[in-house]
Amino acid sequence: MKKENFFVKHNSLLRTITFLAGAALIAIAGLLFVVLVDLKVKVNSNKDTIFISAWLFFAIIFAVGGAIFYAFGDSCKHKHVRTLILKGIGLALSAFFIQFLNAFSTKINSMVGVSQKVVALANTAYSISLIITIVALVALVANYVLSIVFIQEDY
Repeated sequence: MKKENFFVKHNSLLRTITFLAGAALIAIAGLLFVVLVDLKVKVNSNKDTIFISAWLFFAIIFAVGGAIFYAFGDSCKHKHVRTLILKGIGLALSAFFIQFLNAFSTKINSMVGVSQKVVALANTAYSISLIITIVALVALVANYVLSIVFIQEDY
């Protein structure tokens, strides 16, 4: 009697869990970042709020856009090239969100005339979003690898 590998036996379940966890968490991280910065930093800051609004717009593009592209890629399972391209774009946007968070943190910490309370609130939003985004990115990479390894089972 042949014993099956755990990953082969539970392939579909693992891909579903990693997809749902990764896509949901990256969207939640982006939306949480936007809400925290919008409600706490933008309200308490006396600086240019258009500057902060532009940063929040790009946060939505990277985080939620990454989740949407990844979800579209996962829905095209029977077209493996389209699946891998869309998932790759979603993965890249999610990775850009981490770089975006680092750039935002650097920019807000270097702004002159911003109170320490605002900087502390921005750093809190940055830290929470960064942790959630890293967990989401690990799940999305695991799902992407599983999609490549088990690509023939989708037909």
